[in-house]
Amino acid sequence: YWHAGHVRALFDQDHLPRKEQAIRNRIKSNGFWMR
Repeated sequence: YWHAGHVRALFDQDHLPRKEQAIRNRIKSNGFWMR
């Protein structure tokens, strides 16, 4: 599935707080959040 690198790439692409929170919530919801 998802790797830390992929998640980091998403954060690197768009370093916006809103998107970061949305991605974080989405990953957390799916249980992909490693940290």
